[in-house]
Formats: sequence, C-alpha cells, structure tokens
Amino acid sequence: MLKIRCQKTASRTSVGALARLAIITGLCTGWRDSDAIRIRHNWIEDGFCTVERQQKTGVTASVPVHPLWTAEMAALPKRAVTLLYDRSGKPFKTTEPIQAAMRRLMAHTAVQAAITEAAARGECEPGDTFVFH
Repeated sequence: MLKIRCQKTASRTSVGALARLAIITGLCTGWRDSDAIRIRHNWIEDGFCTVERQQKTGVTASVPVHPLWTAEMAALPKRAVTLLYDRSGKPFKTTEPIQAAMRRLMAHTAVQAAITEAAARGECEPGDTFVFH
C-alpha cells in the first residue's frame, strides 16, 4: 500500500478541489474513471454508492461510502447532477480531463519527491504513479 506523507500545511487548492475529489473517489470506490465521472449525487444513499451498470462490465456495483469520501464531497458545491464536473459546472463527457489532471499532478516535483521517499521506505516502487484503471 502506498502511503505518502503530506505536510499538514498543504492546501486542498494546491491540487485542485475537483482533482482531489477525483482521486479520493477513485481510491474509495476502486471504479474505473469512466464510471467515476458518471457518479450522480442520487446514487449515494444510505451509506452506499451504487452504479446500476458499469461501463466496461455492465454489472451493478455498490461500495460503502468512506468518511473521507463523504468529507470531500461535502467540501464542494453541487454544481452538476454528477459528483465530478468540469470548470463550467457541466458533467464530464470523456475521461480525458481527469486523466490529464492526474498526469499533471503525478509530474509535480513534490509528488515525485514523495514517491521517491516512499520507494526508499519500500512502500512502493520507484516511479509509481496514481491512475484510474
């Protein structure tokens, strides 16, 4: 398991609130980015998030809503029917904007330094990155 130690002074906006929510969504659901961008607020009910038909497999999937994910969702305004949305408040049409944000984030010097430190501790492999599958 990759554990990256973060400075307590780091701002949520340093990553970008939506990019952060996308990462937390991926970590807490384990779903593909194509499913994560489709999550609607009304899919979250009674402590679970349920997608009726996953994009790749076509099966129903349900995951418990982790408190970390709940806190991240509460930190952002609901500007669209979907949990994740573009800068204009519209649902994403493709996964490319999320993937591009992840590539920019993973290339950031501080992230690369944290990965190098984690690899030195044996917590990950050198050059590991976070991606949706």
